[in-house]
Amino acid sequence: MPEAERVLTDGGVTVWLWRLTESERELVGLWERLQSGEALPATRSAARRCEWLAERLLIATAMGTDARLLHKPSGAPYLEPPVPGFSISHTRGIVAIAVSNKGPVGVDVERISHKVLRVRNRFLSPEELALIADDDVTANIVAWTAKEAMFKTEVSPPLCRAWPWPGRASEGERTLAQYTLSCPASRPGQDQALQSDGFSLWTRIIDGDCVLTVAQPTKN
Repeated sequence: MPEAERVLTDGGVTVWLWRLTESERELVGLWERLQSGEALPATRSAARRCEWLAERLLIATAMGTDARLLHKPSGAPYLEPPVPGFSISHTRGIVAIAVSNKGPVGVDVERISHKVLRVRNRFLSPEELALIADDDVTANIVAWTAKEAMFKTEVSPPLCRAWPWPGRASEGERTLAQYTLSCPASRPGQDQALQSDGFSLWTRIIDGDCVLTVAQPTKN
């Protein structure tokens, strides 16, 4: 089973992080040992197969081998047996899951990349653009992960038009700019709380080149 790091946030959410160094063959071997009966998808790319395996192996490590990852028609993930709050995210080389016994939770993990500066006006409001420097890569990634995490807290999320899609959302769609940050972080330290109307947010820099953010709703 994977060696996962367990992190407890200020809001009582438990996050498990797995830094992937295993090959696809090694992941398949770990999966076969679980004898879960769930077949590995054969039609996906090698990268997606590794993500599929890593997600389920991390869940088995964190929640037990009886836990199953399923998806709603909207694409939102959930667990069986159910838990009050569950979210999952992955980026190159890292998989993260967040679990809360208090209610909905969202997690997002992203590598720090300059490409966020080219699309910041698509997910930040005019007020947020004024608060975050246009050359501060880390702060912009923090804002991006915060908005993704807030979106993921919705039990039945609407279709969300986000990066890299420009323009206004159609009826029934939502843009990440509609989730607001009243005080976006600038180059956060090890752990830092962010401010947002209706959400509790917590963020951490992982290995110096990755941002992890967790969101919990504070209003019904």
